[in-house]
Amino acid sequence: MYLLRIRVLFLLALALPALAADPKLLSMLPSDAEAVIGVDIRAVMRSGITQELMRTATTANMSELNEMIALTGMDPRTDLHEFVAAGFATTPGAAGKKDANGIAFITGNFNQQRLAAAMTSKGGKKTMYKGRELWMPEARAGSGPDVLTFLDGNTLLAGDERHVKRYLDGASAPLSGGLRTRVDSVSGRYDMWMVSVVSPATLVDSVSGKQADLDQAAGALQGDMFQKIKQVQGGLKFGPQTTFGLEMIATTAEDANALMNVLQFFQSMMAGAGGQGANQMPAGIKDMLSSVRMTTQDKTLLVSMNVMEQDIVNFLKTAATKSTTVENDSPASPAPRSQPKQEEILIIQ
Repeated sequence: MYLLRIRVLFLLALALPALAADPKLLSMLPSDAEAVIGVDIRAVMRSGITQELMRTATTANMSELNEMIALTGMDPRTDLHEFVAAGFATTPGAAGKKDANGIAFITGNFNQQRLAAAMTSKGGKKTMYKGRELWMPEARAGSGPDVLTFLDGNTLLAGDERHVKRYLDGASAPLSGGLRTRVDSVSGRYDMWMVSVVSPATLVDSVSGKQADLDQAAGALQGDMFQKIKQVQGGLKFGPQTTFGLEMIATTAEDANALMNVLQFFQSMMAGAGGQGANQMPAGIKDMLSSVRMTTQDKTLLVSMNVMEQDIVNFLKTAATKSTTVENDSPASPAPRSQPKQEEILIIQ
């Protein structure tokens, strides 16, 4: 379980020293965005930690990747470049459902004909809007329609239908002012980054995923403590030393201190938890927890963590080895007892 969580985290955010996000993508962000996230995908795929994760990927995962490459003509390890997305507060959708509100801009090397054929083969539909092909992939249960379109040969726009069409209508001015300044600053410091001008609880319903997982996340983020967080920014930067930074701006200085005390309590409790057997926390996780530092500056809670990249690679190798050992040592089903031979029957008699 610990290894799975680490894999998910680092497959999303691993990179070389950061450069500011592509100005072209940032200029596309709408002015009314309430949260912005970005990932330098090429740097992610070049990192040593990603290479280790790819090396230990399961046969099933690699089979899915190879199937996608064959179907779309696109290899995400080399053909995707950068991802920037804008999120908005949710609004009631059809039949009282919540639509996932947001748009994403992705740059890369796209084979548009192969991608179109792949979406068609999976039940996707195409319509025309403002002279552009608007693709609707196979609908997901419990959410509003997601659509995508190509802005040019190397830029893909995707998101909920309402905001994609609104962007194509030219109804929103580019991101500017204080939020753009913060985005420029944070994207220049991290490889994977995010900036939000609203509480995390406000945007949790905008995340696409399994409803059970979303409900669990919403319950955690909509507690009284997190409701008092009004703005968040931070990210991850990878290199010889992996750095995590997070700044949470609370309603008051007292709220910031209270949140720090709660998080420090959980940090101490988790770092001191031994566990037994399969539930024992790996030493690598304990070391990471121990490296977390928290301070407050007026209404802002600052959280940081620095870990050497090689330590993370070594931890992943050890965890993968232990996982393989556990699987190999799992007791097999007992073989069915063979029928006794004639000689055995005679002896028993």
